[in-house]
Amino acid sequence: MQASIENKIQNRKKRWIDFLSMDSEIKRLLITTIYKFEIENLAKLATVLIPGNKQKRIDYILEKYEKMLEQMQWLEDDSIPYLSFFTGSEIFAEAFGCKVKHPNSNLPFSIPIIKTSGEVTKLKVPNLYDSTLFKHFEIADEVIKRTGKDITTGLTDTPGPFEVAAQIWDKNEFFIALIKEPEAVKELTAKIMQLQIAFFDEWFSRYGNEFIAPFPNFYMKGGLYISNDEVGSINEQMFLDFVLDDLNTLSKRYGGLGMHCCANADHQWNNFKKIEDLHILNLVRPVDICLKAYKYFEDHCAQIHVFDNNIGTVFVEDPEKGTGALNKLSSIPFEIDYPENAHIVIMPTVLGKNEAIEASKKYYRLLFR
Repeated sequence: MQASIENKIQNRKKRWIDFLSMDSEIKRLLITTIYKFEIENLAKLATVLIPGNKQKRIDYILEKYEKMLEQMQWLEDDSIPYLSFFTGSEIFAEAFGCKVKHPNSNLPFSIPIIKTSGEVTKLKVPNLYDSTLFKHFEIADEVIKRTGKDITTGLTDTPGPFEVAAQIWDKNEFFIALIKEPEAVKELTAKIMQLQIAFFDEWFSRYGNEFIAPFPNFYMKGGLYISNDEVGSINEQMFLDFVLDDLNTLSKRYGGLGMHCCANADHQWNNFKKIEDLHILNLVRPVDICLKAYKYFEDHCAQIHVFDNNIGTVFVEDPEKGTGALNKLSSIPFEIDYPENAHIVIMPTVLGKNEAIEASKKYYRLLFR
């Protein structure tokens, strides 16, 4: 790697570390999402994640990394090239025995295997090294063997214990069990926690404690990043009963948390503030909700929200209309009057290379630097 590129990467990492400290003067970062690249990557990823495509997946990871290095030559933002070991959200459910479906041009998903509390008791925690999870270490080891150990790695998808429980237990019965059989739900999340801790301990011991989060793709040094979408379907007390303790356990073990939630979970915001050492929060919500979140979490944690805009569906239905909608949306992050003390990652989604360069110019004009 060229020394100039390596220096730029190290400078960006330092900015992320400073940014994630709420005492820092660095309060704005920029990650530019290029829509054409993302659609292309998603189609390839869906293919390479199909069982039996190990070599194609390795080639995909290396190819994507080279493209990110090349992008650094012409785009000034705060993204960091990395080895993408991204998966679908199914990997922990699969390890417990759930079958996995691979739809065309989309990420895999798991099929639940539990319908009753009695089946929870019979469910065994798999041995990490004998489970389907171990293939992800084999792939990562092979890629790092080729590239060297100095390149930043990306985490697999990392759904939280409650999220995985809702994948393993048929939701028609799972949400009823929260009320009628809460101890069975806790028994299941405890088993999931046991496996996840084994997985994350092994991952960080092999590849270090700095990583790029699965979505959005931002840098963390220390801590763990967890997704919690199912919390939108439960009330505030259930969050306290079934979710919070596990999140705090993970936070204490790994040195803090980042969290993703793309559900309608505004009623849980007060509970999110109860997560110990929450470094950064990602919501995927409409613009008006994100604006409220910027203010609500202004002094609590860094924020990296994605505006939920349904652009992908619009493009499928009408590419010309989709282009117009995307161009309009891409200007919104630069028009917001952000709360003064909030630590915010500005995340415009743009059509292509030229639009990405223009977004970067807008950002630097915004910051006067």
